[in-house]
Amino acid sequence: MSVLVQPDARDFEALPPCAAAPYAALAETADDFLSGKRIGLMLDMGFGQRPESAVITIAEAAAKIFADAGAIVDIVPQVALQDPMPALNLFLQSRVHNELMSLPLARRHLVLEHLIEWSRRVEMASAPDLSTALYGLEDFKARVTHILSPYDYVISPAMTVVEFPAEAVGADDDDHFAHYSYAIPFNQTGAPAITVPAGFANAMPVGIQIAGRRNDGLGLFRATNIFERRRELKMNWPQLTKT
Repeated sequence: MSVLVQPDARDFEALPPCAAAPYAALAETADDFLSGKRIGLMLDMGFGQRPESAVITIAEAAAKIFADAGAIVDIVPQVALQDPMPALNLFLQSRVHNELMSLPLARRHLVLEHLIEWSRRVEMASAPDLSTALYGLEDFKARVTHILSPYDYVISPAMTVVEFPAEAVGADDDDHFAHYSYAIPFNQTGAPAITVPAGFANAMPVGIQIAGRRNDGLGLFRATNIFERRRELKMNWPQLTKT
């Protein structure tokens, strides 16, 4: 983080520099850091897959850990009034299609067939369609920012499912965004978010997502540090053996 928080003169979108020292002292975060902080538990976004019951149970248990640390936990109202995914799909299809076309023909076979077919759907869209999609995404970002503005931090599932086959494009064969739709609000607004292990289901690790306010990456790390101190989670790390 001492490197990541510094600006880069070559990047005209770089943020002002941050002091690196606080990141090195995260372990010294006061035990009462979360006392009085407002935490939103985001379970219903108004779009995307409904999380599996095991995922919801683990997210709710994580919220209780925050409450036990002195935070005020509330349920977040429905984030979206309209599904932003058609607009986001069209925007990303245009980007992926452009990148795909820039690849030499000899290398295009290295791209997943699913992504090739998905990106080519942009060929059926018009320039006004893309413009409408971009305006729709701006409306979505404004709605997310408004709904989440009362909260210092937001807890949600990291994925909607516990697991899916490694060779699959996602939990839904037709929608590679479906399983991580809870990341979409923060990917779009630029607010910092982190995923941490929070429990197990069917012997598989399940994570939660913790998000903070824009430009408050340090606070997010501190809140996560408190959560990791308080969770009672024994990680069954794989054992490496020499052969």
